Amino acid sequence: MVWGTYYGGDTETYPFNLVIGSSDAIIISGITYSSTGSGIATIGAYQTSFGGGTYDSFIAKFLPG
Repeated sequence: MVWGTYYGGDTETYPFNLVIGSSDAIIISGITYSSTGSGIATIGAYQTSFGGGTYDSFIAKFLPG
């Protein structure tokens, strides 16, 4: 399995699942229709921009600050 950390941007983004993981991390997954804009990707991510087609999927993990 290959993971990317791209999600969001200039068009609709829909989170479909939310889980509270270990250490109170929040993990969400869903789809985005964005192809440009302010997408979020970590440095060195496998996929840093829209992959083509109608939409892309995403998984995001947020750690408590």
